[in-house]
Amino acid sequence: MMIPALSLRGLAGTLAIISPLVWAHGFISEPVSRAYACTLGQNVDCGDVEYEPQSLEAPTGFPNSGPADGKIGSTNSPRFAQLDEQTAVRWKKVSMKPGDNTFTWKFTAAHPVNNWRYYITKQDWDPNQPLTRASFDLTPFCKIDGKMAMPQTITSKTCNVPNRTGYQVILGVWEVADTPNSFYNLIDVDFAGGTEAGGGGSNPPAIVDTWATEVGNIQPFIDLKRGDSVTLRVFDSRGERTYLSIPYTIESDESGAKNVWAHDFADKINASQQLIRAGQKAGANQFNPVYGNNTVYATESSGINHTEIQIDQQPVPVTSSVTVTGVESGYTTNQSGDLTLTFNVAVSGKLTVETSVYDSAHLQKIYESADMDHSHKSFSLAMKGLVSGNYGLLVVGKDENGNVQQQIVKFTVNVPDGSGGGSTNYDAVFPEKISTYKAGTKVLQPKDGKVYQCKPAPYSGFCKQWSATATGFEPGVGSSWQMAWTLVK
Repeated sequence: MMIPALSLRGLAGTLAIISPLVWAHGFISEPVSRAYACTLGQNVDCGDVEYEPQSLEAPTGFPNSGPADGKIGSTNSPRFAQLDEQTAVRWKKVSMKPGDNTFTWKFTAAHPVNNWRYYITKQDWDPNQPLTRASFDLTPFCKIDGKMAMPQTITSKTCNVPNRTGYQVILGVWEVADTPNSFYNLIDVDFAGGTEAGGGGSNPPAIVDTWATEVGNIQPFIDLKRGDSVTLRVFDSRGERTYLSIPYTIESDESGAKNVWAHDFADKINASQQLIRAGQKAGANQFNPVYGNNTVYATESSGINHTEIQIDQQPVPVTSSVTVTGVESGYTTNQSGDLTLTFNVAVSGKLTVETSVYDSAHLQKIYESADMDHSHKSFSLAMKGLVSGNYGLLVVGKDENGNVQQQIVKFTVNVPDGSGGGSTNYDAVFPEKISTYKAGTKVLQPKDGKVYQCKPAPYSGFCKQWSATATGFEPGVGSSWQMAWTLVK
């Protein structure tokens, strides 16, 4: 059957409308863009963009529309989400000087150009936070009229780049004239004279970064089994940076021995990325994993302020149990650091119960054991000479077959320094009882061992504005804590 000519013309018109949306593609090849550096192998762990640097498109109209804050690198596409990772050392950088610079686009399917625009980050932007509009000077430093013309496959234009120093990011935008989308490319630039910071490259960064004081510990206080896992969780002043988490799975019961998995986990951390190292520090940039407690370090420029170890164990058949009650979240001692920890242990089954208290460096402070058979018992562990900080009560119940049930209870200790003539009292250990905070409430911040007092109205309402993902008003830690709190001691 013959198709009427009118129908063919209608079909051709439909194809003409769809085609520009699907096939208009291009990317910045010079200076090498973040995505193109993935294609060249200069950045690694990039995901699908390694094969499609030309596909970074989002609605036209930046900064009023376009890709969302935090997703400017990926242009809102989950396929390219790795491009939204942002630290001072994640991406390879291109050397650049202020003044005239040539920007080259390579078009895999050219279409008429409305314009090209280029934006640059502010001098004081934070390279360790996701890119947002607030990161950029939203007045383009260069705008080139495309005059609705078809560009050459490789098109170069000169722009005057403003004065900057250090690491900056340039956002290049190609606004297509016959589609509702634009193409967005990031260029990681170093204005320090050619220094490159790796992270995404195959070699260590050339920048000489300094390693901050320790940000955590791998404390091997329990044996693990095949299938159990350990994860290093990473935090900065704004909360957890989940994309920096490092997981490790125990492959055998032998490798789950506590000192063995601690060594192997530290070794994996050191091989995973450029921002974090674990082990004993043996030189300016050398860290040796050990069979025991491994210190975790972060680079000074990373913004990381602490890490946590999360242990996930496979469920085991429950034939016995251990329950610990009576431990407070925080204690204040006398000036000598003396503390008697009193708590209750209830067990089901016939178990040998071992109770131990450890400090943050996994040094055992005290130990006591008892044989228990479907019973409960009160323990009192007397300790002397403690210092302010984080502690853990480990209660382990072992049956005659070697099966283990255990519970770990964390608590903080505040030891007055004596300079104020007495101890500093507080109402809660932050963030416990946060809904009750009001003007005058005093809290102990376990992260630094200091006491903070909630300010009077109208600022007292900020004291209870906190969550794990919104930490701006966290006392002593959040970016705006001084609006809500006063340091007491």
